[in-house]
Amino acid sequence: MREIYRLPIKKNRRPKVKPKLQGVHTGFKTSLCLTSSELADELLSLRGLIGGYEIDQQGARILPIRCNEKRCEGYVWDPELRFPVAVTNLLQEGQCFEQLQQRPVQSNYCQLHQVLLTDPVIEERQNAQALTIDFNLAFAYEAAHYSAELGMVTLVESRRYLTLDDQSQVIIIDTQSSEQPVVYLQAQQDEQPIKPIGQPLRQAHPQPGHVQLRFAQTIPEIWAGRGVAELTVLEEYHHYLLQRPIATPHTTIWVPALEPISWGWSMRAGRRRDQSWCILRRKLIQPFLRPDGLDFPLWSDSVKSFCQPVYWR
Repeated sequence: MREIYRLPIKKNRRPKVKPKLQGVHTGFKTSLCLTSSELADELLSLRGLIGGYEIDQQGARILPIRCNEKRCEGYVWDPELRFPVAVTNLLQEGQCFEQLQQRPVQSNYCQLHQVLLTDPVIEERQNAQALTIDFNLAFAYEAAHYSAELGMVTLVESRRYLTLDDQSQVIIIDTQSSEQPVVYLQAQQDEQPIKPIGQPLRQAHPQPGHVQLRFAQTIPEIWAGRGVAELTVLEEYHHYLLQRPIATPHTTIWVPALEPISWGWSMRAGRRRDQSWCILRRKLIQPFLRPDGLDFPLWSDSVKSFCQPVYWR
């Protein structure tokens, strides 16, 4: 039986929201009155309020809020957003302070239930040996305030290489030249950084959610006429569960639903005397929640730019 590595889970505190007040919903476009240029500067630097979030294979970008002489438009993404004293003092001079006081930030509720890794193994895959590991995530999601869709972005820092019989090395993937982790895509034809999770969720009671991902590297017997002696995989993964309200197009964006989850593995596979493959070294970074709390996935490239396509798996 394969050993399982679990992330200890603490139950989230469910946010308390006054039901009679119409809140500012995370992920929706919102408008704030502007009383001074000084207030605009404060809002531009406020964590939890952005002007947009754009994504594609080549990268993800956070845009600043847009301000004119009277208003600022943007998106609240952090349900714990609180205005600092400097902003509160400036709002008191304007006409919308009471309005903001009665518009608490509201977000749907996501409870993490389980995160686990299965023990890495070498198994038969597509008529070849492959080093594999499984990542599993279980959670409950309550669309308490708005209908939403869920998705996941996986970022990776990766170095995979083969050691041949003559001790030379062949790089399969190496993302070290990137200044940021790169977005993980599952195949050469994959062009979707955000992977949908289930069907869109209407406002309802909590619904279970589950994500299962398998990461694998095929081990070739021969490379360029030379035998393969070892496979080495050094990787760290970062998973971001995102939510996007279902509404009129261009009025909502993807925002974080859970803290990012990270894990890693350092593996070396080689041959036994009977020429069968086995794991010679294994080291796992067990799953953990990123300490900075909710955050957006940011990347500047995809893993496809750094890999040998003939052995893409």
